[in-house]
Amino acid sequence: MKVQEIPIDQIDVGERRRKDFGDIAALAKGIERVGLLHPIVVDRNGSGRYRLIAGARRLQAIKLLKLTTIAAHLRAHMTDEELRDVELEEDTNRKDLTHAERTTTLRSSQKLVEDARKARDIISAKSAEKTETRGRKSKHGVAREEIAAAVGVAETTLREAEEHIDTVERFPWMKGSEWRRSHVLAVGEAMERLPEPEHDQVVGVLACAQLMDPALAQELIEKISKKPKGEREEIYTLSQSQNPRERSLALTKAKELPPMPDPRISHLANAASALGHAIEYAPDDPIVERLQGMRKELKAIRKTLQTIQPEGSQTIQ
Repeated sequence: MKVQEIPIDQIDVGERRRKDFGDIAALAKGIERVGLLHPIVVDRNGSGRYRLIAGARRLQAIKLLKLTTIAAHLRAHMTDEELRDVELEEDTNRKDLTHAERTTTLRSSQKLVEDARKARDIISAKSAEKTETRGRKSKHGVAREEIAAAVGVAETTLREAEEHIDTVERFPWMKGSEWRRSHVLAVGEAMERLPEPEHDQVVGVLACAQLMDPALAQELIEKISKKPKGEREEIYTLSQSQNPRERSLALTKAKELPPMPDPRISHLANAASALGHAIEYAPDDPIVERLQGMRKELKAIRKTLQTIQPEGSQTIQ
């Protein structure tokens, strides 16, 4: 897309999906200090003017600075549906995160951190000499608080984005688009509570679920990380079994749910009941004695299985 300077008074702003634009004054200060890191996005509206697609906060900040033009990417005409999709994508991390926006993706965190790097470089280049500043220092000598202010987000938001990227680099299986920042940070914190040699074993437990659902993974790993070493080792052993029921048991133990009863107990109960009906149908038949013996044996086997089933299982009567 071509970038060009567009007169602000020629840009029309329609209804926006985002209603809360956050601290525009802080964003304006950041733009004043490091410039506009990302041009806004517009298209032609058919009347010689421009229609805003993405960058409402940046446009508001430029107006607050009383500038008359703004750098913009000019796109071909877009449908209303395409406009809203781009607006949502482009503006995800342009202000402090709301609860819903905390579910941001890895790509969004990467974009924010890249913006922060650009801002850091510009601030460093403009500073003839380093001065002591308040706030937490970044590894490049510029306070993270100062960098965050320059890109228009809270310091905690920038820190979480950095942690998001670092965590995914340590645990690449959380790279998928379904993994949001909140899940990644929670899972990363839980994994850090576990010895490093157990990390692969935890992933083996997740594999028992035959899916990598982030919410389920977060729940499982958080619970596993809080268990004593002996219980964790038992879960790992069960998850590596070739027996499907034992792998299922690994998940139920990890989630702290009562184990499912041995399904054979129910089948044996049904068989014994069927034999009872057969005996009642013809009680004087010579075969009844054999049926009674079979029924007695089935009940004995069922009782044995009930005795050895995992602790906590519900007994089927």
